[in-house]
Amino acid sequence: MLDANPRRVSYETGLMGEPPVTLNGEERVVVLRSFVETCRVNGWELHVAHVRSNHCHLLLTAEAPPERVMTKLKAYATRHLNRRYGRRERRWAVHGSTRWLWDVEGAIAAAHYAIGAQGERMALYVGSPAWLPRR
Repeated sequence: MLDANPRRVSYETGLMGEPPVTLNGEERVVVLRSFVETCRVNGWELHVAHVRSNHCHLLLTAEAPPERVMTKLKAYATRHLNRRYGRRERRWAVHGSTRWLWDVEGAIAAAHYAIGAQGERMALYVGSPAWLPRR
């Protein structure tokens, strides 16, 4: 892993209109529960969700474009956080990383990364691995 580039961090921080959001343990649980609910309401299958202090990893199956899925997940999480902790102008980055996973090996690698390659586990959901082949 590379060390942070102080000049880039300073530049990126200067572009932000507000200080960066850092979720505490309780807030991470609120966000995690909102992700589970959003997937349930929309008929998406949530496989893995790991809400970290400053970012989230999700692995899910949805019959919708990734951008729409991400927008809904952020909207529901924002609504839950705002109800509980008060409004904040911005909580999320403008977009985020979305990847299509085309095979089981890719899904397994993504799940392992989301669950175990981020350091200490925080607010974690691991659903039924329905996408794994039956043996």
